[in-house]
Amino acid sequence: MIYIIGNSHTSAIRRGLEMIDQPSVEICAFPIGPTPIELEPIARLKNKQLHFNDEVARNRFKKMTGDACITKGLSIGICMGTHTARIYSHKFWENAEPSAIALKGKQSITDKVMRDIFYKDQHKVRVFIKNVASLGNKVFVVSAPPIRLDHTCLAYVRREVVEHIDTLGRKLFTYWLKKNGIPYVSPPSEAYHENTPFLKDELAQKFIANGTHDPHHANPEYGKLLAMKIIKKAQAGEILS
Repeated sequence: MIYIIGNSHTSAIRRGLEMIDQPSVEICAFPIGPTPIELEPIARLKNKQLHFNDEVARNRFKKMTGDACITKGLSIGICMGTHTARIYSHKFWENAEPSAIALKGKQSITDKVMRDIFYKDQHKVRVFIKNVASLGNKVFVVSAPPIRLDHTCLAYVRREVVEHIDTLGRKLFTYWLKKNGIPYVSPPSEAYHENTPFLKDELAQKFIANGTHDPHHANPEYGKLLAMKIIKKAQAGEILS
């Protein structure tokens, strides 16, 4: 059994798996919390077990696995670390832009500052991943979906700025994963608008349950594509070796 846990983007994988008739690899995917869970210490090591700090995460993990904490000998995918929206959608970017692409009149933010921003944003997830792996588990990371062309922040942030920030954030995180020997599953190539880093419109989850516009998530069709990619990589021994 492969467990895939993470932020709310994990829901697309879960729903995508439901669309696959008799998948050749047994996978159980479920979110342990929304993306803000990444900004606080996610779990703590105690007696060779990893205990979730958040009660919702703890209860969901127990419901789906039978255990309230992460132990050793598991195969776990983690869908966290590449959700860059909380950075690129910040109102700060109305008057500032990364120095590499900053227009005249905008506050220029250096590459070092950008890297520091992402280090702080990704740090708790990096610690969590290392702790899961330290127990002797087989661990890989699953990407968040590509960014959305209909994101509300594009009303006040230039598209080029959103692209630059998202690309940098993903690059820094995947570099860290490679450096630490953690396999990574990127979004399926067929999910992108051609020659852009944006998600195809038909693969976007347009609304949340209450009918409000959803600017972040992908739909079950995307989740199916991603689940099939995960299955293929698992069969090839690329993510659980």
